[in-house]
Formats: sequence, C-alpha cells, structure tokens
Amino acid sequence: MVLKYNASVELVLQGTNVLASDNHPVHLHGYSFYVVGSGFGNFNPKQDPTR
Repeated sequence: MVLKYNASVELVLQGTNVLASDNHPVHLHGYSFYVVGSGFGNFNPKQDPTR
C-alpha cells in the first residue's frame, strides 16, 4: 500500500486471545495517533463498514 504524504489511516486493532489470559498491549513508535474507542466486542466489517 502506498499512501500520499500526510494521509490519514484508520486501523481497527482487535485482540482475539480468548483461549488464554495473556494480554499484549499494542504500541506504535514514531507515529501520531488518537485512540477513538476501546472496549470489548468484535469488529464485523458488514455491521461496521468502511467510512
């Protein structure tokens, strides 16, 4: 994927580790980002379409 300079990208990061109690937080280096939501649930591309 090639993006234009200063483009915005939306990512859905979903932890799906339901069989173990391990928790691995996501971290990004060298990027500016905003957390716009968190919590439990599953991302469904049909119910949560690309905007």
